[in-house]
Amino acid sequence: MKVHRFVRWLAMGMVILCFVAGCFLLRHPTVLLPYDEFNAKGSGWRAIYDSRGDCRKAADEIEMYFRFHPGLAAGDRTILHFHAAQMFAGAGMNARAMPHLDQATNSFMSSDWNDMVAATRAFLMHDRVQLDAARERLITAHASDDSIQEADMLVAHFGESYADMRWWALIGTTVAISTDASPPHRAAAEKLAKAFGLSLTTATTKPDHCLWLELHSWDASTDHWKGYNYWDGYIILHYDSGTVISASNLRWLDAGVERFIKSCRKRGDKWEAPTGMTTSFSLSR
Repeated sequence: MKVHRFVRWLAMGMVILCFVAGCFLLRHPTVLLPYDEFNAKGSGWRAIYDSRGDCRKAADEIEMYFRFHPGLAAGDRTILHFHAAQMFAGAGMNARAMPHLDQATNSFMSSDWNDMVAATRAFLMHDRVQLDAARERLITAHASDDSIQEADMLVAHFGESYADMRWWALIGTTVAISTDASPPHRAAAEKLAKAFGLSLTTATTKPDHCLWLELHSWDASTDHWKGYNYWDGYIILHYDSGTVISASNLRWLDAGVERFIKSCRKRGDKWEAPTGMTTSFSLSR
């Protein structure tokens, strides 16, 4: 009788344990991934941020990953500590970011990497002297363009929040369209150029660091339900390297231009827009 009771309690305990473990994995679905997948674009902690825009959740996922992978390679652990710091800083939680920055610098990492960590720390601590020093070291060492550009962004946004620095970027200095653009296409480009006081140019392919307007039909078929095309709309991509406003027709191009103009802000005498993608399409989750 006692044996049967023990077996029942043991079975019940196993059921409860499995239930708790299942609930945990639902909340932290990526902790069992190998490092290369956990830190890959579109996967792991990055997928959590990309799909929800939740820096805090992504940072928490990285911290949980550390607990499940105590034997993580030192270099991989160092990189993830920096990303955790970025995510906490993006969530406005600088105090939570600092311990991760402490562990994001190591002698076996490149000087570029360590100086970028130092620049980030100086930015969060509002230490302009150390930020300028880190940037100067990057320039003197002929660091990669990406590292120097990152330091330049930190300097340009000094005194602002990390989120504003990271997720806003200057717009380009020109608006560009293809050489064979129609008059209505040109009119949309002129409207965008006028809004920001920019020049308008034509090119066969997108120039660097410009606002490029293009028409792109994503569905050539004409068999649409009641005349409605599910592929009609616009996509706006904006980064430091430039902006692309791509629309399926002129009506949607005008709508994309309007939305981009409204999304921008003026900081000093320069215009900025949120980095990433903006679209009229519904995004799957």
